[in-house]
Amino acid sequence: MEYGVDTLTPAEKAKYFPETQPAPTPTPTPAQEVTNSSVAASPTPVASPSPASVPKPAALTIYALWEGVNDPKLSEKEIREMMDNLLNQFGKGNAWHRPGFAFIYNNPERLELAASIAKEKGISLGPIIGMQTHSRPRSEHDELSQDLRSYQWRMNTPHWQGYFNSTNDGGGDFADQTVGRDYVVPSPSRYSRLGREIFISKTRRLAEEIRGVMDKYPGVITCINGLIEEELAVAASSVKKHPETADYLADYSPFAVTEFRDWIRHCGLYDDDGGLYAGQGAPESITGPFIDWKGKKRSPYYFDKSPDSHQGSGESFNKHFGTSFICWNLKYWDTEIFPDPITDVNFNPMPKSGEQGYTEGGFDAPRHPDRSPWWRAWSWDYQDEGKSYPPGHPSNPAYGFRQQEVANYVRDMFDVMAEAKLPREIMYAHQIPSENVDGPRNLSSASPVWTGYLPKSGTVGITSFGWFDPKLALQYTSLTPDNHGWGIFEWHPLPHAAPDDQKLYDTAMKELLIYSSNNCHHLNAGWWTDKDSDSANRRIFPMNDSKFAEAIKAFMDSTPDSPPPMPKDVLMNKEHNDHLIN
Repeated sequence: MEYGVDTLTPAEKAKYFPETQPAPTPTPTPAQEVTNSSVAASPTPVASPSPASVPKPAALTIYALWEGVNDPKLSEKEIREMMDNLLNQFGKGNAWHRPGFAFIYNNPERLELAASIAKEKGISLGPIIGMQTHSRPRSEHDELSQDLRSYQWRMNTPHWQGYFNSTNDGGGDFADQTVGRDYVVPSPSRYSRLGREIFISKTRRLAEEIRGVMDKYPGVITCINGLIEEELAVAASSVKKHPETADYLADYSPFAVTEFRDWIRHCGLYDDDGGLYAGQGAPESITGPFIDWKGKKRSPYYFDKSPDSHQGSGESFNKHFGTSFICWNLKYWDTEIFPDPITDVNFNPMPKSGEQGYTEGGFDAPRHPDRSPWWRAWSWDYQDEGKSYPPGHPSNPAYGFRQQEVANYVRDMFDVMAEAKLPREIMYAHQIPSENVDGPRNLSSASPVWTGYLPKSGTVGITSFGWFDPKLALQYTSLTPDNHGWGIFEWHPLPHAAPDDQKLYDTAMKELLIYSSNNCHHLNAGWWTDKDSDSANRRIFPMNDSKFAEAIKAFMDSTPDSPPPMPKDVLMNKEHNDHLIN
């Protein structure tokens, strides 16, 4: 029996435990041990560790999200006490399950201190590299403001900075985070040189520091998670409450629009003959049939001198997409015609004819969401498309450029981490599964589960408050034969539940049983807080000293041959979720 599968309803059993899956065995998925240079598979389950042993990553590691480790005032003694408390509430684990702490990585001294104690206690650590483009520190904005093209601009408004600010954030527990995700948000565009220099440099430094701690305490750090919910600016997600935010959709930075143009034409950095991102241009389902040139498959518009003309057979760019552009230069602030950095915050991102920054008949990204081929090339919005995926899904999905821009940034930063010798086998993204959110958030975010898929690692990483269907992750991990599963890196099964609510236990247990039987390797349970705290995290996401922790402990102490009972009368569907902007 596999984790109480026989207690599921017939519909759940068919969905989450199909007969086509390999037959279960009495041993877990082979554990993987993180070494100084690689992640090697262990042929047999590891024994339950003694407190002084070095833990091995088990089939499923459950980390408590705890930011207290970064507090410089917290002493070594207090960290020890907290880890003892974790073991008391989660259990010591076994060959199949391992407890741990996860936290946003800040500095090597605190990580090294935590790692030294975790090694002694038999606890795993999962540092999070917070290099998403939103919610950046003031010091980075000081650099980025040297060229305001480095920020995301908006669809149909001169207010390039965004809609939400400290005076109109709408209130609520996470209002400050809403501002951070919408006001002066850097562009993730590959063409934003200043932004790329800043983010790549810092990502490399953080990764190198973590690698140094891994070398000193091998086996303790069992997961590298990163880029906390990378998404485009969130203003348009509030259109139901603030109709005016519909005009604030991002990313219309001239760097992003230039990249969009080159992505469709396979030009510039996307040139299939020597471009830095050769082979990563728009697929045929967007451009129309490719042409062959010198052994390379190219966009049909690669040689066209203008969008209204076409070299050879076929149709012009304008005819294919229903546009009426005269030239390839951008309509607004073309980077060749107006190459100088923009530093005046009062500039107009959408100048009119005759004004500086305007090019008559110039190329522009679509600014009217209408599900036309032109809009779909810019943004494939799952909810607006009748909850359907684009052509080529899942192996080569024709998502629009906005989704591609988000995915590229995530994958590029993980490439930087790999260059710093962090092992790809334990790398997981940290994305909003926008299939699970409402249409406006899905549109503004441009962050479907696919953006959390790291093909080079064979992993998927998302956040979820409430139910997440494992098949949304498995459709991508299955593309990599030797994959490393998926994880949820901000996880709470029942937000707003009372700490002693039995439904919190039942929901957590049912998710644990289903997730663990569907190749989930890591869960970051949130949030570990003072039980007497009145913080938003404690009120909304009770975890330690709660029924949630009780469920984790019961699961942690179990084995596949002797699972906890599967709770009944717990509904698992989208309506069960409580979606938050956080």
